[in-house]
Amino acid sequence: MVEEEWYESTRMVPTKHRKRKRRKVHLHTSPFIRYFIRQSIEGGRVSANRKSFETNRMDDICNVLKEFSETRSDNIIDLFKEYSKSKKDNGLYASAMSDLDSEYPKAESGRPFLPEENKGFVKLFNEQQFRPRTAILKVWFEYPTNMFFQPIPAKDKITFTNKEGNKETGTKIRFRNGFCSEVLTSVDIQEIVKAGGRIIRILDGIVYEENFKTPPYKDYILILRDLRNKYKREGNIVGSNCMKLLGNSLYGKSIQKDITTSRHLWSEATLKVNFDSHVKSYPKVNETQYIVEKKKNLTVYLLNLHD
Repeated sequence: MVEEEWYESTRMVPTKHRKRKRRKVHLHTSPFIRYFIRQSIEGGRVSANRKSFETNRMDDICNVLKEFSETRSDNIIDLFKEYSKSKKDNGLYASAMSDLDSEYPKAESGRPFLPEENKGFVKLFNEQQFRPRTAILKVWFEYPTNMFFQPIPAKDKITFTNKEGNKETGTKIRFRNGFCSEVLTSVDIQEIVKAGGRIIRILDGIVYEENFKTPPYKDYILILRDLRNKYKREGNIVGSNCMKLLGNSLYGKSIQKDITTSRHLWSEATLKVNFDSHVKSYPKVNETQYIVEKKKNLTVYLLNLHD
C-alpha cells in the first residue's frame, strides 16, 4: 500500500501553488491539468485480453447480436460481420457522444477535490449514488479476486521484450484482480462498483458540480451517423470511412496532447540568424530551404494560456 506521507508529497496541486494561490487548480488551460485528464482515458481493452476462454456468456452475446441481424448462425464471427453491416452499428464513440445519458461536465463548474470529501464520496460511489455530479479522480479500488473480465483495465509501466528481442520500458494495459490505483472518470468508477468492485479511497482530482443538459455534440454526431449509413447503403466505402473518421476525431480531440513545438520553412540565412537552443530539428528539403522544428518557450507558453 502506498504510504500517505509519500502521496501527500505528490498531490496534484504542488505545495508552492497551494500556498500562493496564484491560479485555480481546475483551469483547463493548464498543461498539468490536461495531462491529469488524459490519464483517465482508458483504451486498449480488446488488446489487453490476449488469451481465449470458453464461457456461457458467449451465448448471451450471440442472442443480442441476432436481434440486429438476419443471420441465424451461432458463429459469433459471422454475427459480428453481419452486425457491422447494420445501420445500428455506427461506432462506440458516436453512440456514447450522442446518448442522452452521456455526461458532459461544464469546465467552469470544476473545482479541486478536497481530502475531507474522501469518506463521503467513497460511500456515494460504493452505493452508486454519486450522480449527477461528475469527476476525474485518482482512486484506490479493489476488484474481486475471482473476476474473469474487468470493465476497466489497469495501466502498468513495465519492462518487456519487444518483437525485435530488445528490452523496452513502456505502459501496458492489462487486466488484473485485487488492488489497483488509477486516474478514472466518475463514470468508470461507477462501472467498477457495478461489476462487483469496491472503492477504497479517493486521493486527488477534479470535481464538476454541473453538467450540460444535453450532449453538446449530439446534432453534429447524428448528421455524421446519417451520412455514414447513407454511404454504407450506396456502397461508398470512402465516404462511410470519412464519416467514421470525423466522429472518432471529434472524440479524440478532447484528449489530444499539447503541441509544444512549432514548424517553420526557413532559408539557410534565416536559420543561421535564428538558430538557438530551442531548435529541435532542421531537415533540409531542397538546396536552399529547411523545415525547422522549434520547441516553444515554456514560460511564454504558460503565460499565454493563462492570459
